Parts: sequence; C-alpha cells; structure tokens
Amino acid sequence: RILIPETAGLSNAPKYINAIMSDPDAAQYVDVFACHLYDVGYFTPDEGIPKLKTMAEYAARYGKPFWQTEYSYLKSDKAGTFEEAIAAARHIHNTLTFGNASAYFVWSLFWIEGSPTLISISRDRSSYKVNPVFYAVKQYSKFITPGSRRIYSSSNNPKILVSSYISEENGKATIIIINTGKNPVSLKICLRNMPFKTLFQEYRTSRSESCLLVGEIELSNNYLETLIPPESITTLVG
Repeated sequence: RILIPETAGLSNAPKYINAIMSDPDAAQYVDVFACHLYDVGYFTPDEGIPKLKTMAEYAARYGKPFWQTEYSYLKSDKAGTFEEAIAAARHIHNTLTFGNASAYFVWSLFWIEGSPTLISISRDRSSYKVNPVFYAVKQYSKFITPGSRRIYSSSNNPKILVSSYISEENGKATIIIINTGKNPVSLKICLRNMPFKTLFQEYRTSRSESCLLVGEIELSNNYLETLIPPESITTLVG
C-alpha cells in the first residue's frame, strides 16, 4: 500500500495531499492518507483537534482512510510516568474520534531505560520494565480487533472522553472511557439500537492499575453503571 504524505505533523499534510491528488497519474496509486502528530504538544492533546478534523475532511473528500503512523513522547523528563500514559490515551482518543482515523501507530515500542518508550530495557540488557504508557495503549489495542468500526457515542461531562467500537465479525462491543479529571465520576451509560451482550468485562489503567480486570457489569434496561476513578482509562468489553 502507498501512504501519503507522511508528514511529521498535521499542519502541512493538506498542501501535499492537494498537490498529489490533483495529479491523476499520482493519485491513482494512493491508498492511505497518513501523517504524524509532532506539531501537537504531547501534554496538550486537544490543540490538535482542529487539525485532526481537517484530516478527516480530506479523507472523506477523497475516499481514503486516514492513519496516524508515528507518535510518541520525545523527551525524558516525564518518560515512564503515568502523565505520559494518560496523555497517550487522549491522543489516541482524539485521533480516532476527531480524525476518524482507522489506525494509530506508536513510535518507540522499546528503548533503553530513561527514554520515552512502552518498554524500557536496562542498559546492560539484563532486565526490562513495562511502562504505564504500554497499558494505556493496551486499553485500545487489545480490545479493538481488526475489522471493528467506531460507532456513535457521546458524553455530557467534559472530563469524560468516550469512544465505542463494534466488531463486524462477532458483534463484540468495546467502550473506552478516559476520566481526565481529578475526581471519580459515577457513570450511567445508555446503550441503544444495537444487540449488545448483557455482561461487560471492565478493564482499567490508573496510577495503581495496569489494564487490570476489575470486574463485570451487567446491562440492565439498556444501561451500564460504573464508577470511573480519577485520571484513569477504562475499557468495557461485551
């Protein structure tokens, strides 16, 4: 597959897309629109929302999928911290929802200790450490299976970010919730117009949990109810 324009940031992507897609000889070979997020502050993910919306518009206009093909924290001061992890989750959420992306690739899967990476390797290569950002990514990558599609979901609480996905193969539903606030939130989730299963497993990543199965929730009268801890990522699978 041929991906364009593979820019380091979102800002310059449209001008390259316009140039390539205006040339019929070049446009016929393009399969995917792709770029990175390095013009978006790592700890200020929402500043990228307008640019992601633009990418979604371009993808729809030309009938191409949009992929985010490389992004990670590039400094060392907060590498390996939970702050790095929850920021990563927010970037994934924004890219999938506002950018309507169908793929999100993390850079630096493993690296030497002290570097921003999912898994840190000791300098003598005798041991490794799985960092919180690994589990933040896992809240998405483990449960959104290939062939799934995103379905409509919304939140009336600005501190709660939610996105939902359903498998075309087996009908499995995945709901991912980020509590960006400093307080727990009692959440009542209404599920409509889909043949959802009655029992959902609940997985959570927080400052003290690493994609941990914390329990099961029963669907009752089209509602799921759960308590979302502060600064956490919760995945409901049913």
